[in-house]
Amino acid sequence: MVGWPFFLSYNKTHSKTLPASDISIDDVLHVFHDPPALAGLNPLVTKCEALDPSKPNFYTIHDDLRIFGLFKVDTVYTVNFSPTNDGTDTEVNAGLGTTLSQQWRVKEKEESQEVEISEKVTVRCIFLFLPFILATITGAHSRLLEALTEKVIAETKAPELHRYINMFPYIAILVGLASLWYLEAQSSFIYTRISSSSFAVVCILVMTVSLLWRLYDPLLGNRDNDPYGLFHLSLNKRSGEDENDSPKTEWLNMGYWKVNIAEIKHDFHRFETKPLALKLIQAANCKEGGSLLDVGHGTGESLILLLTHPFVPRPGHLTGITSLPLHHERSLERLKRLAPATDTKISLHAGDAVYKQESSATDHPLNPSSSARFDSILALDCAYHFRTRETFLCQAFRQLSPAGRIALADICFANELPMNWQARVIRRVLRLMPRENVISINEYVGRLEQIGYEDVKVEDISEDVFPGFVSFLKPRGLGWWIFGSVLCCYYKAGARFVIASGSRT
Repeated sequence: MVGWPFFLSYNKTHSKTLPASDISIDDVLHVFHDPPALAGLNPLVTKCEALDPSKPNFYTIHDDLRIFGLFKVDTVYTVNFSPTNDGTDTEVNAGLGTTLSQQWRVKEKEESQEVEISEKVTVRCIFLFLPFILATITGAHSRLLEALTEKVIAETKAPELHRYINMFPYIAILVGLASLWYLEAQSSFIYTRISSSSFAVVCILVMTVSLLWRLYDPLLGNRDNDPYGLFHLSLNKRSGEDENDSPKTEWLNMGYWKVNIAEIKHDFHRFETKPLALKLIQAANCKEGGSLLDVGHGTGESLILLLTHPFVPRPGHLTGITSLPLHHERSLERLKRLAPATDTKISLHAGDAVYKQESSATDHPLNPSSSARFDSILALDCAYHFRTRETFLCQAFRQLSPAGRIALADICFANELPMNWQARVIRRVLRLMPRENVISINEYVGRLEQIGYEDVKVEDISEDVFPGFVSFLKPRGLGWWIFGSVLCCYYKAGARFVIASGSRT
């Protein structure tokens, strides 16, 4: 405790240690880097609001304080949140010269395989206020630390439970389809056969319930709009790597598996995704010193490839945009480590790939009022999610430089689609993409040319994507086996993985 003559400073540290099996560093950092979520864990906080869009780290916070345990006072103050690699720092200005500095940190204790979460608080205030402030924050911040650990543990386990619950419709659909296919193979009069088979009737009922679940669950708001988080980190783990360590790569795409499928089955930890990115870069005719936009880059592995691979032309200006704030933050942190070793100018954005006037930031790379022009635009295994892909292609065409080229690793459908009822059910129910994006290869070519692209090429590489990716997924547990089976159904229903590209003259 120091200070002179009227102001005093006081330091206090709270910490909590948990087994690494119960909590992960990434999950804790996710909360640390979300200011409203972190502030909301404090039992005194009633509201946390962004102060100014131009100052994304500044928030206004309302505290509900009790004076002498009798009077309730709504206290308002500003907080500056500064994310770090291992936590976050906050600076609180509470008025009358009172300031609080907090250092939230999380680290792994290797010797005991535990994760330690800590908070160091430094209070500076007029000496008369110190007893009250200490009495207030000591209990509140201890409870906050408890609430933080409970939140992280709950969020770590909840996705597992939610994932298994969400498997039910897919399992029921797969079982139902398999049963009906079997019955159809046994008799040309399938409906006669079904009417005499109570088993088939049960299958149809279960499928009906499952289809309704699958169709209406998004309308009820029970499904996240974006299917991705950090699950891909576990898929990037290779044989022999420590389970608690971050993987060496963080690819988030289906991969380009131009290898023998039998080899994958015996060595399925080989996640061969880098060749797909290289194939896409080649299709885009990327040039040395050019301006490049990487759309939907996930946690930044493709960005790192563009900045480090010896056979990739180094861009002069690299722009990236991804829709998940978590992915954006992780990409920023990963690229900070490369900054001293590259002369490339880097600009990363968080937001939807498609520019929307009512919601997108003014510095969005595809804002029509932007003067930015790109020599190359890449979309690696993501454009079929966009609402819509055609809108994105139009916006990208407008921002391409003369002779610039776009390349997409994308999903469309075969020109001659299977017309049986099973294929129609799979395409309509197992919705991998918005309905507007369900087009054939020929339609894909036609729409690119209609927008104005020239030298349009669409290469079908399905045989080197779907079988290998499915063979990689299925040995990794029940959930991945089911997801792999769904992809198989989609492939048999006409889905095709393509490399599409075109230029602006």
